[in-house]
Amino acid sequence: MSGTTTATIMTTNLITKSSFLSPQGGHHYYSTGSHYDKWTNLSYDDLQALIDCGDIQLFDVREPKEILDMGKIPCAINIPLGQIKDALAMEKHAFFELYQVDKPQQQDTNIVFVGLSHIKSSTALELAHRAGFKKARHYYGGYEEWLKKQQSAPPPLE
Repeated sequence: MSGTTTATIMTTNLITKSSFLSPQGGHHYYSTGSHYDKWTNLSYDDLQALIDCGDIQLFDVREPKEILDMGKIPCAINIPLGQIKDALAMEKHAFFELYQVDKPQQQDTNIVFVGLSHIKSSTALELAHRAGFKKARHYYGGYEEWLKKQQSAPPPLE
């Protein structure tokens, strides 16, 4: 019996360490086998589905020179990582004037950050969560993965 209790406690501890709050507000659990298991980490397919249905506020957090040199996902708005904290704290009209899009709201579930890889977007995500944008996510694969997948995708059917 004590072995069962120990296993339950160990399982409980493992689950607690692997729990997270979903966009819907409930706790969910995931295995740590892949970085895409965490709800904040979008896969290419997740990102593409949001882009295809037009339900995304995509913010590229690379520097403008990086975007000029490499390109960007067409619907992405550039807010360099160094400006994210201040941008999310701006008044709506100031945000619109600077970035030419409506400022995201804290409860929005379609806020997504992207960088070249996951490094800058992970930092932007952390800053957004601290600023109260708890449902924001990021595209873990970054622009590099997106570009590779776009180049290897079959042409659209006519």
